Amino acid sequence: MQKQIYKTISLSVLAAVLIFGLVAVGVCYSYYQGYTKKDMKHVCNVLMNEGIAPEQMSSRLDAVLDYSVRVSFFSADGSVIFDSAPENVTENHSDRKEFAEALKNGSAEVTRRSDSLDKRMYYYAALYNGGVIRFAREYSGILQLLLIMITIMAVAAGSVVIVSSIISVNIAKRLVLPIEQLAKQLEVIDNTGTEPINIRSDCEELAPVAARIEELYGRLIMQLEDVQKTAQIRREFSANVSHELKTPLTTIKGFGEMLEKGIICMPEEVRKYGGTIYRESERLLGLINDIIKISEVEEANAASEFMTETDIHALAEEAVKCLEEKAEKNGIKITLSGSECRMMVQERYMLELIINLVDNAIKYNKPGGQVWVEVMRPSGGNGCILSVKDNGIGIPEEHQERIFERFYRVDKSRSKLTGGTGLGLSIVKHIAAYHHGTIKLFSRPGEGTQIIVMLPARPEDNLQ
Repeated sequence: MQKQIYKTISLSVLAAVLIFGLVAVGVCYSYYQGYTKKDMKHVCNVLMNEGIAPEQMSSRLDAVLDYSVRVSFFSADGSVIFDSAPENVTENHSDRKEFAEALKNGSAEVTRRSDSLDKRMYYYAALYNGGVIRFAREYSGILQLLLIMITIMAVAAGSVVIVSSIISVNIAKRLVLPIEQLAKQLEVIDNTGTEPINIRSDCEELAPVAARIEELYGRLIMQLEDVQKTAQIRREFSANVSHELKTPLTTIKGFGEMLEKGIICMPEEVRKYGGTIYRESERLLGLINDIIKISEVEEANAASEFMTETDIHALAEEAVKCLEEKAEKNGIKITLSGSECRMMVQERYMLELIINLVDNAIKYNKPGGQVWVEVMRPSGGNGCILSVKDNGIGIPEEHQERIFERFYRVDKSRSKLTGGTGLGLSIVKHIAAYHHGTIKLFSRPGEGTQIIVMLPARPEDNLQ
Protein backbone atom coordinates (compact mmCIF):
# COMPACT_ATOMS: atom_id res chain seq x y z
CA MET A 1 0.00 0.00 0.00
CA GLN A 2 2.91 2.33 0.74
CA LYS A 3 4.24 1.84 -2.78
CA GLN A 4 0.82 2.53 -4.24
CA ILE A 5 0.45 5.74 -2.23
CA TYR A 6 3.98 6.76 -3.21
CA LYS A 7 3.30 6.11 -6.90
CA THR A 8 -0.04 7.89 -6.81
CA ILE A 9 1.35 10.99 -5.10
CA SER A 10 4.45 11.11 -7.31
CA LEU A 11 2.48 10.69 -10.54
CA SER A 12 -0.10 13.24 -9.43
CA VAL A 13 2.59 15.79 -8.60
CA LEU A 14 4.44 15.09 -11.86
CA ALA A 15 1.26 15.46 -13.89
CA ALA A 16 0.36 18.68 -12.08
CA VAL A 17 3.85 20.12 -12.63
CA LEU A 18 3.87 19.18 -16.32
CA ILE A 19 0.42 20.63 -16.91
CA PHE A 20 1.30 23.80 -15.02
CA GLY A 21 4.62 24.05 -16.86
CA LEU A 22 3.04 23.67 -20.30
CA VAL A 23 0.33 26.18 -19.49
CA ALA A 24 2.85 28.62 -17.98
CA VAL A 25 5.21 28.31 -20.95
CA GLY A 26 2.35 28.77 -23.39
CA VAL A 27 0.94 31.77 -21.56
CA CYS A 28 4.36 33.41 -21.11
CA TYR A 29 5.31 32.76 -24.72
CA SER A 30 2.03 34.15 -26.01
CA TYR A 31 2.31 37.17 -23.72
CA TYR A 32 5.92 37.88 -24.67
CA GLN A 33 5.18 37.42 -28.35
CA GLY A 34 2.29 39.87 -28.20
CA TYR A 35 4.21 42.29 -25.99
CA THR A 36 7.29 42.49 -28.24
CA LYS A 37 5.18 43.01 -31.36
CA LYS A 38 3.08 45.67 -29.65
CA ASP A 39 6.21 47.33 -28.21
CA MET A 40 7.97 47.55 -31.57
CA LYS A 41 4.82 48.71 -33.34
CA HIS A 42 4.22 51.45 -30.76
CA VAL A 43 7.78 52.82 -30.99
CA CYS A 44 7.69 52.77 -34.78
CA ASN A 45 4.37 54.65 -34.85
CA VAL A 46 5.81 57.31 -32.51
CA LEU A 47 8.80 57.83 -34.84
CA MET A 48 6.55 58.03 -37.90
CA ASN A 49 4.34 60.60 -36.17
CA GLU A 50 7.46 62.70 -35.58
CA GLY A 51 8.13 62.62 -39.33
CA ILE A 52 11.70 61.36 -38.95
CA ALA A 53 13.50 60.40 -42.15
CA PRO A 54 13.84 56.62 -42.69
CA GLU A 55 17.64 56.92 -42.67
CA GLN A 56 17.52 58.25 -39.08
CA MET A 57 14.97 55.81 -37.73
CA SER A 58 17.37 52.87 -37.41
CA SER A 59 19.67 54.68 -34.97
CA ARG A 60 16.68 56.02 -33.02
CA LEU A 61 15.23 52.48 -32.70
CA ASP A 62 18.59 51.09 -31.57
CA ALA A 63 18.67 53.70 -28.79
CA VAL A 64 15.16 52.93 -27.58
CA LEU A 65 14.80 49.15 -28.02
CA ASP A 66 16.99 46.36 -26.64
CA TYR A 67 16.79 44.37 -29.84
CA SER A 68 17.73 45.10 -33.46
CA VAL A 69 15.08 46.41 -35.88
CA ARG A 70 15.67 46.57 -39.62
CA VAL A 71 14.22 49.65 -41.36
CA SER A 72 13.37 49.63 -45.07
CA PHE A 73 11.74 52.34 -47.20
CA PHE A 74 10.18 51.57 -50.60
CA SER A 75 8.64 53.66 -53.30
CA ALA A 76 5.03 53.07 -54.28
CA ASP A 77 6.14 50.62 -57.01
CA GLY A 78 8.20 48.50 -54.55
CA SER A 79 11.67 49.80 -55.38
CA VAL A 80 14.12 49.99 -52.49
CA ILE A 81 14.93 53.58 -51.52
CA PHE A 82 16.61 52.81 -48.16
CA ASP A 83 17.45 49.64 -46.20
CA SER A 84 19.36 49.57 -42.89
CA ALA A 85 20.44 45.96 -43.36
CA PRO A 86 24.14 45.50 -44.09
CA GLU A 87 23.23 43.24 -47.02
CA ASN A 88 22.88 45.02 -50.35
CA VAL A 89 19.17 44.44 -50.94
CA THR A 90 18.01 45.90 -54.26
CA GLU A 91 15.24 43.62 -55.55
CA ASN A 92 11.73 44.99 -55.96
CA HIS A 93 9.43 44.27 -52.96
CA SER A 94 6.05 44.85 -54.56
CA ASP A 95 5.29 41.14 -54.30
CA ARG A 96 5.88 41.02 -50.54
CA LYS A 97 2.71 40.40 -48.54
CA GLU A 98 3.29 43.18 -46.02
CA PHE A 99 3.97 45.69 -48.83
CA ALA A 100 0.78 44.82 -50.70
CA GLU A 101 -1.38 44.89 -47.54
CA ALA A 102 0.12 48.21 -46.41
CA LEU A 103 -0.71 49.78 -49.80
CA LYS A 104 -4.25 48.42 -49.54
CA ASN A 105 -5.05 48.98 -45.84
CA GLY A 106 -2.60 51.64 -44.73
CA SER A 107 -0.62 49.23 -42.48
CA ALA A 108 0.09 45.52 -42.13
CA GLU A 109 1.64 42.96 -39.75
CA VAL A 110 3.14 39.76 -41.19
CA THR A 111 5.31 36.95 -39.80
CA ARG A 112 7.18 35.01 -42.53
CA ARG A 113 10.60 33.86 -43.71
CA SER A 114 12.64 36.58 -45.39
CA ASP A 115 13.57 35.65 -48.97
CA SER A 116 16.63 37.92 -48.93
CA LEU A 117 17.89 37.12 -45.40
CA ASP A 118 16.63 33.52 -45.17
CA LYS A 119 15.39 34.13 -41.63
CA ARG A 120 11.97 34.09 -40.00
CA MET A 121 10.97 37.71 -39.45
CA TYR A 122 8.15 39.79 -38.00
CA TYR A 123 7.26 42.71 -40.30
CA TYR A 124 5.30 45.87 -39.62
CA ALA A 125 4.68 48.06 -42.69
CA ALA A 126 2.80 51.34 -43.16
CA LEU A 127 2.31 54.12 -45.72
CA TYR A 128 4.84 56.88 -45.14
CA ASN A 129 5.96 59.93 -47.13
CA GLY A 130 4.44 58.71 -50.41
CA GLY A 131 5.90 55.24 -50.09
CA VAL A 132 5.92 52.29 -47.69
CA ILE A 133 8.17 52.09 -44.66
CA ARG A 134 8.78 48.63 -43.20
CA PHE A 135 10.17 47.59 -39.83
CA ALA A 136 11.42 44.02 -39.29
CA ARG A 137 12.58 42.04 -36.31
CA GLU A 138 14.16 38.58 -36.35
CA TYR A 139 11.59 36.12 -34.98
CA SER A 140 14.11 33.54 -33.75
CA GLY A 141 14.74 35.60 -30.61
CA ILE A 142 11.27 34.78 -29.37
CA LEU A 143 11.77 31.10 -30.18
CA GLN A 144 15.05 31.12 -28.26
CA LEU A 145 13.21 32.57 -25.28
CA LEU A 146 10.69 29.76 -25.55
CA LEU A 147 13.48 27.17 -25.44
CA ILE A 148 15.00 28.87 -22.38
CA MET A 149 11.62 28.86 -20.64
CA ILE A 150 11.10 25.18 -21.41
CA THR A 151 14.55 24.37 -20.04
CA ILE A 152 13.87 26.30 -16.83
CA MET A 153 10.48 24.62 -16.40
CA ALA A 154 12.06 21.20 -17.00
CA VAL A 155 14.66 21.82 -14.29
CA ALA A 156 11.99 23.11 -11.93
CA ALA A 157 9.75 20.13 -12.69
CA GLY A 158 12.59 17.71 -12.00
CA SER A 159 13.36 19.41 -8.69
CA VAL A 160 9.71 19.35 -7.64
CA VAL A 161 9.38 15.67 -8.56
CA ILE A 162 12.47 14.78 -6.52
CA VAL A 163 11.24 16.72 -3.50
CA SER A 164 7.70 15.32 -3.86
CA SER A 165 9.10 11.79 -4.09
CA ILE A 166 10.89 12.22 -0.77
CA ILE A 167 7.82 13.78 0.81
CA SER A 168 5.46 11.13 -0.61
CA VAL A 169 7.58 8.33 0.85
CA ASN A 170 7.33 9.91 4.29
CA ILE A 171 3.61 10.58 3.86
CA ALA A 172 3.00 6.98 2.80
CA LYS A 173 4.81 5.67 5.85
CA ARG A 174 3.03 8.08 8.18
CA LEU A 175 -0.36 7.17 6.75
CA VAL A 176 -0.02 3.41 6.58
CA LEU A 177 2.09 2.46 9.59
CA PRO A 178 -0.19 3.98 12.27
CA ILE A 179 -3.24 2.43 10.63
CA GLU A 180 -1.60 -0.99 10.49
CA GLN A 181 -0.50 -0.60 14.10
CA LEU A 182 -4.02 0.29 15.18
CA ALA A 183 -5.53 -2.54 13.12
CA LYS A 184 -3.15 -5.13 14.63
CA GLN A 185 -3.94 -4.00 18.16
CA LEU A 186 -7.66 -4.08 17.41
CA GLU A 187 -7.30 -7.72 16.36
CA VAL A 188 -6.27 -8.65 19.91
CA ILE A 189 -8.28 -6.04 21.76
CA ASP A 190 -10.48 -8.69 23.43
CA ASN A 191 -7.54 -10.35 25.18
CA THR A 192 -7.17 -9.46 28.86
CA GLY A 193 -3.96 -7.64 29.60
CA THR A 194 -3.49 -6.16 26.14
CA GLU A 195 -1.02 -3.31 26.20
CA PRO A 196 -2.39 0.21 25.69
CA ILE A 197 -2.69 1.44 22.14
CA ASN A 198 0.33 3.58 21.38
CA ILE A 199 -0.12 6.35 18.84
CA ARG A 200 2.93 8.20 17.55
CA SER A 201 3.09 11.90 18.36
CA ASP A 202 2.98 12.78 14.65
CA CYS A 203 -0.33 10.94 14.17
CA GLU A 204 -2.54 13.10 16.32
CA GLU A 205 -5.55 12.51 14.06
CA LEU A 206 -5.80 8.92 15.37
CA ALA A 207 -5.36 9.92 19.00
CA PRO A 208 -9.10 10.54 19.67
CA VAL A 209 -9.93 7.14 18.19
CA ALA A 210 -7.29 5.35 20.24
CA ALA A 211 -8.33 7.25 23.36
CA ARG A 212 -11.94 6.25 22.84
CA ILE A 213 -10.98 2.58 22.30
CA GLU A 214 -8.88 2.54 25.46
CA GLU A 215 -11.70 4.18 27.41
CA LEU A 216 -14.21 1.54 26.32
CA TYR A 217 -11.73 -1.26 26.87
CA GLY A 218 -10.93 0.01 30.38
CA ARG A 219 -14.61 0.01 31.25
CA LEU A 220 -14.88 -3.53 29.98
CA ILE A 221 -12.07 -4.82 32.20
CA MET A 222 -13.41 -3.01 35.28
CA GLN A 223 -16.82 -4.69 34.97
CA LEU A 224 -15.69 -8.29 34.44
CA GLU A 225 -17.36 -9.43 37.71
CA ASP A 226 -20.78 -8.45 36.43
CA VAL A 227 -21.31 -10.97 33.63
CA GLN A 228 -24.43 -9.34 32.28
CA LYS A 229 -22.96 -5.82 32.15
CA THR A 230 -19.69 -7.14 30.79
CA ALA A 231 -21.50 -8.90 27.96
CA GLN A 232 -23.49 -5.75 27.17
CA ILE A 233 -20.36 -3.61 27.13
CA ARG A 234 -18.60 -6.15 24.92
CA ARG A 235 -21.48 -6.01 22.46
CA GLU A 236 -21.37 -2.22 22.47
CA PHE A 237 -17.61 -2.29 22.13
CA SER A 238 -17.81 -4.68 19.20
CA ALA A 239 -20.56 -2.71 17.50
CA ASN A 240 -19.16 0.75 18.16
CA VAL A 241 -15.45 0.17 17.74
CA SER A 242 -14.70 -3.09 15.94
CA HIS A 243 -17.46 -2.53 13.41
CA GLU A 244 -16.70 1.15 12.85
CA LEU A 245 -12.92 0.95 12.96
CA LYS A 246 -11.64 -2.58 12.56
CA THR A 247 -13.67 -3.37 9.46
CA PRO A 248 -12.53 -0.42 7.33
CA LEU A 249 -8.98 -0.63 8.64
CA THR A 250 -8.74 -4.35 7.92
CA THR A 251 -10.18 -3.78 4.45
CA ILE A 252 -7.71 -1.00 3.75
CA LYS A 253 -4.83 -3.12 5.03
CA GLY A 254 -5.89 -6.23 3.13
CA PHE A 255 -6.34 -4.58 -0.25
CA GLY A 256 -3.22 -2.50 0.36
CA GLU A 257 -1.15 -5.67 0.87
CA MET A 258 -2.67 -7.20 -2.27
CA LEU A 259 -1.70 -4.12 -4.26
CA GLU A 260 1.79 -4.13 -2.76
CA LYS A 261 2.37 -7.81 -3.58
CA GLY A 262 1.07 -7.41 -7.13
CA ILE A 263 -1.92 -9.71 -6.63
CA ILE A 264 -4.08 -6.90 -7.95
CA CYS A 265 -2.50 -5.51 -11.08
CA MET A 266 -5.12 -5.22 -13.81
CA PRO A 267 -6.25 -1.61 -14.31
CA GLU A 268 -9.91 -2.47 -13.78
CA GLU A 269 -9.05 -4.37 -10.60
CA VAL A 270 -6.92 -1.49 -9.33
CA ARG A 271 -9.81 0.91 -9.91
CA LYS A 272 -12.30 -1.46 -8.27
CA TYR A 273 -10.29 -2.18 -5.14
CA GLY A 274 -8.91 1.35 -5.04
CA GLY A 275 -12.52 2.54 -4.92
CA THR A 276 -13.18 0.17 -2.03
CA ILE A 277 -10.18 1.53 -0.13
CA TYR A 278 -11.41 5.07 -0.80
CA ARG A 279 -14.91 4.36 0.49
CA GLU A 280 -13.65 2.59 3.60
CA SER A 281 -11.28 5.49 4.24
CA GLU A 282 -14.19 7.92 3.90
CA ARG A 283 -16.14 5.85 6.40
CA LEU A 284 -13.24 5.86 8.85
CA LEU A 285 -12.63 9.58 8.37
CA GLY A 286 -16.32 10.26 9.00
CA LEU A 287 -16.06 8.58 12.39
CA ILE A 288 -12.79 10.32 13.23
CA ASN A 289 -14.21 13.68 12.17
CA ASP A 290 -17.26 13.21 14.39
CA ILE A 291 -15.04 12.34 17.35
CA ILE A 292 -12.84 15.36 16.64
CA LYS A 293 -15.93 17.59 16.47
CA ILE A 294 -17.03 16.43 19.91
CA SER A 295 -13.52 16.87 21.32
CA GLU A 296 -13.28 20.34 19.79
CA VAL A 297 -16.57 21.45 21.32
CA GLU A 298 -15.65 19.96 24.71
CA GLU A 299 -12.32 21.74 24.79
CA ALA A 300 -13.53 25.04 23.31
CA ASN A 301 -13.42 28.14 25.45
CA ALA A 302 -16.90 29.66 25.62
CA ALA A 303 -15.59 33.22 25.81
CA SER A 304 -17.50 35.83 23.83
CA GLU A 305 -14.73 36.35 21.28
CA PHE A 306 -15.51 32.92 19.86
CA MET A 307 -19.08 33.97 19.10
CA THR A 308 -20.75 36.30 16.62
CA GLU A 309 -24.23 37.75 16.37
CA THR A 310 -26.01 35.38 14.01
CA ASP A 311 -29.52 34.81 12.71
CA ILE A 312 -30.47 31.23 13.72
CA HIS A 313 -33.28 31.23 11.14
CA ALA A 314 -30.75 32.02 8.39
CA LEU A 315 -28.53 29.14 9.60
CA ALA A 316 -31.56 26.83 9.52
CA GLU A 317 -32.28 27.95 5.98
CA GLU A 318 -28.67 27.16 4.99
CA ALA A 319 -28.87 23.73 6.62
CA VAL A 320 -32.12 22.94 4.79
CA LYS A 321 -30.55 23.93 1.46
CA CYS A 322 -27.57 21.65 2.15
CA LEU A 323 -29.87 18.68 2.75
CA GLU A 324 -32.59 19.35 0.16
CA GLU A 325 -31.05 17.01 -2.41
CA LYS A 326 -30.71 14.19 0.12
CA ALA A 327 -34.30 14.73 1.25
CA GLU A 328 -35.59 14.61 -2.33
CA LYS A 329 -33.75 11.34 -2.97
CA ASN A 330 -35.51 9.85 0.05
CA GLY A 331 -38.90 11.33 -0.88
CA ILE A 332 -38.86 13.61 2.18
CA LYS A 333 -40.32 17.13 2.20
CA ILE A 334 -38.68 19.75 4.45
CA THR A 335 -40.67 22.77 5.64
CA LEU A 336 -38.94 25.74 7.31
CA SER A 337 -40.98 28.24 9.31
CA GLY A 338 -40.48 30.93 11.92
CA SER A 339 -38.75 34.28 11.76
CA GLU A 340 -35.42 36.01 12.30
CA CYS A 341 -33.88 35.18 15.66
CA ARG A 342 -30.51 36.81 16.26
CA MET A 343 -28.23 35.96 19.15
CA MET A 344 -24.57 35.38 20.01
CA VAL A 345 -23.46 31.90 18.91
CA GLN A 346 -20.49 30.06 17.49
CA GLU A 347 -21.83 30.05 13.92
CA ARG A 348 -20.01 26.94 12.65
CA TYR A 349 -21.04 24.87 15.67
CA MET A 350 -24.65 26.00 15.47
CA LEU A 351 -24.87 25.15 11.76
CA GLU A 352 -23.46 21.70 12.58
CA LEU A 353 -26.13 21.23 15.26
CA ILE A 354 -28.98 22.09 12.88
CA ILE A 355 -27.58 19.94 10.05
CA ASN A 356 -27.26 16.92 12.37
CA LEU A 357 -30.85 17.27 13.61
CA VAL A 358 -32.33 17.69 10.11
CA ASP A 359 -30.11 14.92 8.73
CA ASN A 360 -31.37 12.52 11.44
CA ALA A 361 -34.96 13.50 10.69
CA ILE A 362 -34.37 12.55 7.05
CA LYS A 363 -32.47 9.31 7.77
CA TYR A 364 -35.02 7.92 10.22
CA ASN A 365 -38.13 8.91 8.29
CA LYS A 366 -40.51 7.05 6.03
CA PRO A 367 -40.84 7.33 2.25
CA GLY A 368 -43.02 10.34 1.55
CA GLY A 369 -42.44 11.65 5.06
CA GLN A 370 -42.07 15.22 6.22
CA VAL A 371 -39.65 17.26 8.31
CA TRP A 372 -40.67 20.52 9.97
CA VAL A 373 -37.98 22.98 11.05
CA GLU A 374 -39.06 25.99 13.08
CA VAL A 375 -37.09 28.86 14.62
CA MET A 376 -38.81 31.23 17.07
CA ARG A 377 -38.33 33.56 20.01
CA PRO A 378 -39.37 32.31 23.44
CA SER A 379 -42.22 34.11 25.18
CA GLY A 380 -39.71 36.14 27.23
CA GLY A 381 -38.18 37.58 24.06
CA ASN A 382 -34.56 36.57 24.75
CA GLY A 383 -32.69 33.61 23.34
CA CYS A 384 -33.99 31.30 20.65
CA ILE A 385 -35.94 28.05 20.24
CA LEU A 386 -35.12 25.58 17.47
CA SER A 387 -37.54 22.73 16.75
CA VAL A 388 -36.93 19.85 14.33
CA LYS A 389 -39.88 17.49 13.95
CA ASP A 390 -40.55 14.51 11.68
CA ASN A 391 -43.26 11.93 11.16
CA GLY A 392 -40.81 9.05 10.81
CA ILE A 393 -40.21 5.79 12.62
CA GLY A 394 -39.91 7.32 16.09
CA ILE A 395 -37.81 6.16 19.04
CA PRO A 396 -38.92 3.48 21.55
CA GLU A 397 -39.27 4.87 25.06
CA GLU A 398 -36.60 2.60 26.54
CA HIS A 399 -33.99 4.13 24.20
CA GLN A 400 -34.89 7.79 24.57
CA GLU A 401 -32.69 8.46 27.60
CA ARG A 402 -29.57 7.11 25.87
CA ILE A 403 -29.78 8.36 22.29
CA PHE A 404 -27.53 11.35 23.10
CA GLU A 405 -24.73 9.07 24.30
CA ARG A 406 -21.71 8.54 22.11
CA PHE A 407 -21.97 5.59 19.74
CA TYR A 408 -25.47 4.73 20.93
CA ARG A 409 -27.80 3.69 18.13
CA VAL A 410 -31.35 2.38 18.44
CA ASP A 411 -31.28 0.36 15.21
CA LYS A 412 -27.71 -0.57 14.31
CA SER A 413 -28.65 -2.18 10.99
CA ARG A 414 -30.51 0.93 9.87
CA SER A 415 -27.63 3.15 10.99
CA LYS A 416 -25.28 1.10 8.83
CA LEU A 417 -27.51 1.55 5.78
CA THR A 418 -27.85 5.29 6.34
CA GLY A 419 -24.17 5.80 7.11
CA GLY A 420 -24.67 6.84 10.73
CA THR A 421 -21.76 6.74 13.19
CA GLY A 422 -23.81 7.04 16.38
CA LEU A 423 -22.23 10.40 17.16
CA GLY A 424 -24.62 12.89 15.53
CA LEU A 425 -26.90 13.46 18.52
CA SER A 426 -23.93 13.42 20.87
CA ILE A 427 -22.49 16.31 18.85
CA VAL A 428 -25.85 18.09 19.14
CA LYS A 429 -25.80 17.65 22.92
CA HIS A 430 -22.28 19.04 23.27
CA ILE A 431 -22.94 22.05 21.02
CA ALA A 432 -26.14 22.85 22.92
CA ALA A 433 -24.22 22.65 26.20
CA TYR A 434 -21.51 24.90 24.75
CA HIS A 435 -24.20 27.54 24.22
CA HIS A 436 -25.75 26.88 27.69
CA GLY A 437 -28.76 25.39 25.96
CA THR A 438 -31.09 22.54 26.89
CA ILE A 439 -32.65 19.79 24.79
CA LYS A 440 -36.13 18.24 24.95
CA LEU A 441 -37.15 15.07 23.16
CA PHE A 442 -40.68 13.96 22.25
CA SER A 443 -41.07 10.72 20.32
CA ARG A 444 -43.45 7.86 19.70
CA PRO A 445 -42.66 4.75 17.67
CA GLY A 446 -44.36 4.89 14.28
CA GLU A 447 -45.46 8.52 14.73
CA GLY A 448 -42.27 10.54 14.64
CA THR A 449 -39.81 12.52 16.74
CA GLN A 450 -39.47 16.14 17.79
CA ILE A 451 -36.25 17.58 19.25
CA ILE A 452 -36.37 21.07 20.71
CA VAL A 453 -33.17 23.00 21.45
CA MET A 454 -33.65 26.03 23.72
CA LEU A 455 -30.81 28.55 23.53
CA PRO A 456 -30.89 31.24 26.21
CA ALA A 457 -29.40 34.65 25.49
CA ARG A 458 -26.71 35.47 28.01
CA PRO A 459 -27.30 38.65 30.07
CA GLU A 460 -24.40 40.49 28.46
CA ASP A 461 -25.81 39.84 24.96
CA ASN A 462 -29.18 41.51 25.70
CA LEU A 463 -30.59 40.67 22.25
CA GLN A 464 -34.23 41.51 21.59
